[in-house]
Amino acid sequence: MIERKRCAALVELAQSAGLPEMAQRWVEQGTSLPAARSWVQARLGAPVRDLVPLTAKEKDAYSLERAILQLAGEEPPGLETDVSDALRGVLKDEVRLRGGLLLPSKLLARALSTNTPTAGAETVFPEYAGFLDMLRTRALVLSLGAQTREDLVGNPTFVKQTGDPTATWVAENPGSDVVSSQPSFTVVQLTPKTLMANVQYTRQELRQAVEEMQPLVERSLIARHARAIDLAALHGTGAGNEPAGITATTGVNAVPMGGAISFPGVVALETAVASDDADLGEMAYLMTPEVRGRAKTTEVFSGSNGRPIWTGSGELGEVNGYRAAVSNQVAKNLGGGSNEHGIIFGVWSKLVIGDWGVIELIVDELTLKKRGIIEVTSFQMADIQFEYPEAFAFGTGLTV
Repeated sequence: MIERKRCAALVELAQSAGLPEMAQRWVEQGTSLPAARSWVQARLGAPVRDLVPLTAKEKDAYSLERAILQLAGEEPPGLETDVSDALRGVLKDEVRLRGGLLLPSKLLARALSTNTPTAGAETVFPEYAGFLDMLRTRALVLSLGAQTREDLVGNPTFVKQTGDPTATWVAENPGSDVVSSQPSFTVVQLTPKTLMANVQYTRQELRQAVEEMQPLVERSLIARHARAIDLAALHGTGAGNEPAGITATTGVNAVPMGGAISFPGVVALETAVASDDADLGEMAYLMTPEVRGRAKTTEVFSGSNGRPIWTGSGELGEVNGYRAAVSNQVAKNLGGGSNEHGIIFGVWSKLVIGDWGVIELIVDELTLKKRGIIEVTSFQMADIQFEYPEAFAFGTGLTV
């Protein structure tokens, strides 16, 4: 049945691409559907930045757990190896390949809303009574509206106008030419920066766990990438190979808060963005849980009948008429202080997360072979940039 479906899909692909003669060759050679799609894209000159398009069923069937075992030689090649081979053919001239397994980064979005067990050995035992997730810091930059540029090629560059020509009022016959002026421009560029994570699994965990290991593998490895990118978007230093986040980017408004949160303070953040004409879309506040706690017990104005700065539930809060959210990703030691909490306000869609579309896994089954451990190292290229840094403001000197 599976072989019949593969053949039918290959025939349909060949006909839709105007290459019916390829159908028989693919069927006879045992070509996988992802590999055939990649070949068609390259042949037709279509942008292969979709990389290897997968059907919904293929995405559900894809298993990172099996991918690791295949690369370690523990299982025969399958869908995961086919996808990796297709990606390697597409990206061979664009990214540094280390000989590992490639997987589309978009395939792993399902890991963003899940969590990881503490180690892994506790998933293998004779009587299973259920699984208790660990508590995990929420990554909220994307949910607040930050945009992503996926499947990038090279170093994408945006031309940005920074100044207009001037206009001058003159008499009917001014007697001299109006001074010429020109608009000014700059560029905003996304440059790939490498993010890595490392995790170890035993062969027994991957093969015998009573809890399905696929989501656990994704949560323990890929979720690290997601939180690292989210944190870089907020507080990346811009030093070394780390992107510069909101609190380290030139042009972002730094607004003194003068101690505990107050309604004039949160309004000052809004005013800073509007004063730069950067209030160009939906805006929202992001703060630490401790700042939210103070905001829930602080009146908007003295004598305002107890109306607090923060209204609404924890996940659907509102401050100053705007959406508000909390995360422990927001710093609690800004400026090096032990009690200087972060609060950020802005048009989150003006923050751009660049993704070069692939995560590479290097599976090492030899270094710790005497302990029966497979070590997995992941590599991803990403960057953070801002269409308009002025669209953001963050508070300084905010205490709880």
